[in-house]
Amino acid sequence: MVAMSVVLGACTATNKSADGEGNINTATASLQGEWCLDSYRIDCESTQFTATSDYELTFNEKDKTFSLSTDCNMINGEFVIADDTIRFKNLFVTEMACDNMVVEQNMLRLLNDSTAYAISHGDTLTFTAPYIGSAIFIKHDVVVWRNFIGEYIDPNDGSTLQIGKSSDPKLNIKVCLFRLTDIDCGIGEVSDGALTFTAADAAGNPIKGNITLEGDTATLVFTESTWEYLPDGSTRRFKRVAQTMIQE
Repeated sequence: MVAMSVVLGACTATNKSADGEGNINTATASLQGEWCLDSYRIDCESTQFTATSDYELTFNEKDKTFSLSTDCNMINGEFVIADDTIRFKNLFVTEMACDNMVVEQNMLRLLNDSTAYAISHGDTLTFTAPYIGSAIFIKHDVVVWRNFIGEYIDPNDGSTLQIGKSSDPKLNIKVCLFRLTDIDCGIGEVSDGALTFTAADAAGNPIKGNITLEGDTATLVFTESTWEYLPDGSTRRFKRVAQTMIQE
């Protein structure tokens, strides 16, 4: 096993004892959970990762442990939050040999740099090693939420599904079913990997549905409907045709 120590902190952090008790501030209080590797820039070369990549950083607040999955090995260890400083210690890396270890090697370069620091701003976590590069992680739930946004079409008849940003964490849904109906002003939220929404049918009555993603295919199932032309269980499948840019 390979062990290494990493010290990460906010830009304005002073060097504080990792063993002492400290107050957790708002910038680091939301580390719990899974963070997906969104991108990194190493030696002036940027790499963007897809929303479905398996490169995840996971924090367990209760046990004060974390793990980072890469393209080969797992990086595990402990972390301590004292005031405005995040420290990682007792790191261990599994010792598998793989054909592709680029992500692992780059992340280890960042984590093992003595000048590295980390900043958490809401749903974004940024690692920076000033002389090497940086990496950006996004909260897993936000990655899933953003991945739904886009325009989709049913290749069989041209029906369309549009999913756009409403207000965090809600999404706008519009469904245009060829020669049947338009369903506007749907509002939905993502939970457990599915987008559940409520809208109004052609008669103005509430209609509900679930949307799930598998690759670029969106499956829409109407779950609660009083309209005879869209009974419960009605299912349509759409293919993504464009990814909508998110305006922050």
